[in-house]
Amino acid sequence: MKHFLKSPAHYKSWLETPSESTPALNFGRDLHCYVLERDLFESSYIEAISVDRRTKAGKAEWAEFQAMAKDKTIISPDDQQLIKTMDEALRSHAVANSLLYASKGENEREIYWKNQVYGFGCKCKPDRINFDFDITIDLKTAEDASPKGFAKSAANYGYDIQAAWYPSGIHTLYPGRFQQFVFVVIEKKPPHCIGIYRASDEMVMSGQAKIRDILPRYAECLESGMWPGYDTEIQDIQWPKWASNF
Repeated sequence: MKHFLKSPAHYKSWLETPSESTPALNFGRDLHCYVLERDLFESSYIEAISVDRRTKAGKAEWAEFQAMAKDKTIISPDDQQLIKTMDEALRSHAVANSLLYASKGENEREIYWKNQVYGFGCKCKPDRINFDFDITIDLKTAEDASPKGFAKSAANYGYDIQAAWYPSGIHTLYPGRFQQFVFVVIEKKPPHCIGIYRASDEMVMSGQAKIRDILPRYAECLESGMWPGYDTEIQDIQWPKWASNF
């Protein structure tokens, strides 16, 4: 949806040629797996060995290690230790521990449903559905987990769409439940401070407005097979106020 908001052409391009993952995205994925799917982490990740791959012997040892690892995800010792440290920070935080570990819930549940207006399939995969507190939880890593810092990130990365979209899918399974959407945000750098934020009504309404704009346009693109970019007409530049000096 975030790609489609830029233009249908950007969405189609992303769908056909997904952008390469970044170290930050990979780390977030690895932390999620460790915190939310520990059994999967233990079975599908392996810590890298320490060898000098600039030498002939080191290259050979690394090749042997890769063959032994097979299809497991190789994680650096530094990242492995950082993930463990962040997990300990989450467990030591009273509210984060209660939301993520010490209560009944379901992690990484894939939910599928059909849009009742346009008929196409929809999907969401919330990090955690917490049954004890009747809320949906999204785990985030951040450079700045302060209220102001995370609010800025949430706006920049379109987290309002998540806050509106996930509950709409969850309600197909649990009508009337899980009305609240909560972000558990942990900083990657020491002291790994944690912020817990409920999506405000304003945030959810913002996401809902974007979704209402996207869905009919997406349905039209599916039907026509056309995925347009920007407006083809000549337009006036909307000059930003901060750039004006008069």
